[in-house]
Amino acid sequence: MLKHRSRGLTLLEALIAIVVATILALVGIPAVRGMVTGNHLDAAALQTAAVLRYARAQALGSGVPIGVCAERIWPACAQARAAANAASDAWVIFRDRDGDHAFGDVDEILKVREWPALRLSIASSRSQPIYFDALGAAGSNTTLTICGEMDTQGRNVILANSGRTRSVRNTCEVN
Repeated sequence: MLKHRSRGLTLLEALIAIVVATILALVGIPAVRGMVTGNHLDAAALQTAAVLRYARAQALGSGVPIGVCAERIWPACAQARAAANAASDAWVIFRDRDGDHAFGDVDEILKVREWPALRLSIASSRSQPIYFDALGAAGSNTTLTICGEMDTQGRNVILANSGRTRSVRNTCEVN
């Protein structure tokens, strides 16, 4: 006697597979979203630290004060941004030839670095732009806080008085 084997799925097996796939998607999507946000925050923190390290290296190498401006953080940076013909959220690094801690006609723009086109915010513990003196010191400790728009994840880029930077994870308030 020959046994007849079915070659497909029963309706019940197909429904169970769909339910299992739906549960996995519901659990997995938020985890993936959090991972993507974390990667964006890490990239922004790395870029911010790289801008600060570049500016410090320029100050040490040239013996002239170097300013780091971002109009997105400090409205006083509008003139530097306009002179660099950059977006309002760009980092502008300039040689402060007259040492007045403000961008002016005699100052030289060294580099413009666009902020990542991500939904992130950045704030500073300092009310004025960052300046590195000829010895690479930043003048005071500063924390730049980077936050995701819809998440409590964040990163702090900490600039020590000596001019050295480090990044740490933090939590942000969601508005």
